[in-house]
Order: sequence, then C-alpha cells, then structure tokens
Amino acid sequence: MLVSIILPIYNAERFIEKAIASVLSQSYCNFELIAIDDGSTDSSLQILERLAENDKRVKVISRDNHGLIHTLNYGIELAKGSLVARMDADDICEPHRIEAQVNFMADNPNVVCVGGQINLIDICGREIMQMIMPLDHEAIDAANYSGVSHGIVHPTALMRLSALRMIGGYSSLFRHAEDIDLWLRLGEVGRLANLPILLLKYRQHIESVGYKHRFEQRYSQWKAVKAAARRRGRSFSLAPPSKAECEVKALSGLTEEKWAWWALKGGNLSTARYYAKRAFGKAPWRASVWMLVLCCIRGR
Repeated sequence: MLVSIILPIYNAERFIEKAIASVLSQSYCNFELIAIDDGSTDSSLQILERLAENDKRVKVISRDNHGLIHTLNYGIELAKGSLVARMDADDICEPHRIEAQVNFMADNPNVVCVGGQINLIDICGREIMQMIMPLDHEAIDAANYSGVSHGIVHPTALMRLSALRMIGGYSSLFRHAEDIDLWLRLGEVGRLANLPILLLKYRQHIESVGYKHRFEQRYSQWKAVKAAARRRGRSFSLAPPSKAECEVKALSGLTEEKWAWWALKGGNLSTARYYAKRAFGKAPWRASVWMLVLCCIRGR
C-alpha cells in the first residue's frame, strides 16, 4: 500500500536533514515523500535537492510562498497513495511509525485518521516529556471539541486520501487551527484513533505558532468548534478566548517555566534545570519560579 507523506518546508535548514533521514529510515518502505518548499529563503531547497538525488522516493516541489494551508492542500492534490501521512520539517519520526499506522488502518477500515504518542523535545533535541494522547474516537473528538485542546498531534497523523478529498481537505477559514477543524470534520465521516505507542519526537519552539500566535490560534479553534456544532446540530455555549488571557500566558519566562515543570514531571532533570535557570533569568520575582528552582535542586 503506497503512502504519500506530505512535508511542507519553510526556512527549515537547521532541522530538515534529520527530519527527512527519520522518514527515509522507516521500516515501511513503500512511500513517496512529497517535500514542498514553500518559498524558503535559506538553504532548505538545496538540502532537499541533494537528498532527493540519493533517494527517488523524495519528490521535491519548489514554489513561491503560499502558506501552510495552501501547501498542505497542494500536497493532497499531488498524493498518489491511498494513505496520506503528515510530517513537519523539524520533527523526528520513530523508525516503526509508518508501518504501525499502516497495519492499524488495514485492520480498522472504519478509521479515517490515526495518530499516536509523542515525546516533546526542545530546539536542541533535549527531551522534555512524553505527551499522552487519548486512544479512542470519543475521547479524541471530545478533546477537539473542547476548544482548548486537541486529540491528535498534527505531524503524527496518517489519513485516508479518500476521506480527505471527501471533506475538501484543509480549510483556510481556520488559520493556525486548520488541524483541529480537519479532525472535527474527519470525525464526522469516520472514526479517529491514536496508537498507544511513541511515533514522533515533537519539537517545541518559543517562536512556534502555538506560542507566537496564541490568540489567533485559540480564536480559530473556537470558530472551528462553533462550525462543528452547527454542522452537528448541537448547542454551542463556549465563550470565545480572551486576548488578555493569551497575553498573560505569553509573559516573559512563562514558557521556559512551563517546559521546566514538564521536564521535571517527565523525569528529564537536566532539561528541567536548564529551563528553570532560563525562567529565573527572565522572571526572578515570580514565586512560582523560586518553587521551580527549589524542586529542580531537590530533583523532584
């Protein structure tokens, strides 16, 4: 069964080689890697072309910048496989990822999308913690429908091309929350699932969409849930996100503090101490930072 792996790239020269290496070393070999360079201004395209010379499964497309949603839909148009996998240019697949997902889809024809478990890593590859994702359709759909969470991590998804085309792919109406909208709509034409095994190392960035465009992402997610409620004939009483609340979460040092607590919880003490030090450097007046530092000194 051919799998089309869609990989959008924009200025990812620092990470792209490791990301693609993790795809090319998959235990499942019957795939095409559709690598779409979306107008990068760094050396990403040159790296892609070099890698494509050594493996014919890598298909490089270069074009002017159109943005993520347009790029993903273009990848769906180009896909030749009956299954479509997502991958991001800064993440790392576990070697068994595609094989495990293909086997699951073969055994569960009513499932239209399957993800899996992830390990959070930072920009330098330091492990933060494992994030546990729900396994069954009802729990996944409830997380997506909550307006504040998500039930499938986007770059772990493997989907049926027929279902993607049935619902019209990604919608441009929900910028920065296009994945949540997609899961909600896919969940209306079939079942969603996550595997209980680790599939991906998921890189966290201070400048990522979830941190840099926090309010716009939350607001788009709220709109996606509202649209889903309308389609499903359900009442909708979820309050729109507060811009002030999102701005509070973006205060100096809070992201580093959060990652330190996560790393401590995940048993990654060296990562916890690294980010506790950074949080303290940015916000030494915050009591929670002092508590964090003490916990990191104690090691728990």
